Amino acid sequence: MHGGNAANIIPDTAFLEGSIRAFDKNDRKLMRNRVVEISKGMASVFRAAAEVEFRMECPSVYNDKGLSDLAVKANKEMLGGDNVIVFQDIFPGGKMTGSEDFGYISEKVPSVMMALGGGSPEEGYPYPQHHPKVNFNEDILHKGSAVYANTAIQWLKNNK
Repeated sequence: MHGGNAANIIPDTAFLEGSIRAFDKNDRKLMRNRVVEISKGMASVFRAAAEVEFRMECPSVYNDKGLSDLAVKANKEMLGGDNVIVFQDIFPGGKMTGSEDFGYISEKVPSVMMALGGGSPEEGYPYPQHHPKVNFNEDILHKGSAVYANTAIQWLKNNK
């Protein structure tokens, strides 16, 4: 939220920025409508005006259950069970509120989103993804390529 630079001056304009995240398309639509209604309603209480602008909206990522199960099984066999972390084990119900443009693809075709671990703090990689100082262990990249190829091969074998 930003509304001027001085504590003793009422600014002409102010803005609030944020994101709307929901697992259901109808819930996102409801939240969008409520943001507009509440903003305009609060502004009118103070004889002001509000303008609401939505610059981007990403749908939720939907992991296809069958494809997800296939990917987990195939890659546990290839990498060993201890080297594959199942998404549903980390996020209860298999849901995560991350905003990801892959959601556009998963809305249209059966998809599975996988992540490749690129180092831990114990290995000298203390910063997580999206951090400005992130650095990845590039020695793992060949395994990520193998996971994608293996998943595709196993899918093709099962879906002739």
